[in-house]
Amino acid sequence: MKQKHKNITGFTLIEMLITLLILSIGLLGIAALQSRGQLFTREAFITGQATNLAYDIIDKMRLNPSIAREDVLANGTGVGNGYVISSNPGGNKDCVGKNSDCSAEELRDYDQRQWYNALATNLPGGTGFIRAEDKNPVVRYTINIQWTLTDAQRDSDKDDAPTVREQIWKMDL
Repeated sequence: MKQKHKNITGFTLIEMLITLLILSIGLLGIAALQSRGQLFTREAFITGQATNLAYDIIDKMRLNPSIAREDVLANGTGVGNGYVISSNPGGNKDCVGKNSDCSAEELRDYDQRQWYNALATNLPGGTGFIRAEDKNPVVRYTINIQWTLTDAQRDSDKDDAPTVREQIWKMDL
């Protein structure tokens, strides 16, 4: 006796495997997008920190014009005067509080020390320098801030050299 096969309905195993493969590839793509989004968010945060630190030192220069402006214009070289800095100035005089008795030069040194330490603390591999140019009747300051990207933020196809980001601000005082 012959038996007739009825049409079988439903999914076969191969259809389920193909569906699972497509779903897996889609989920991996979403995970990669999420990971890259976190890296971009972190880099944007660090860039914002660098901007805040630049504005911080600019405000401090504006609050101490006798050093930031007149000292550079009087000397004319812009080297070693005003708020020019290329490394941490050191020192330990604290110019905070009502009872602090700081000269304009000591206040400049304190401001620079605080700024340089903030660069190192808030930015990965953070460093910076400030230059001044006598553009009589104004002083043009160039504030340069640099930081190093983490391994995850670098392009993987590049060499192993660290990737340095740099931002430059110019201010006339």
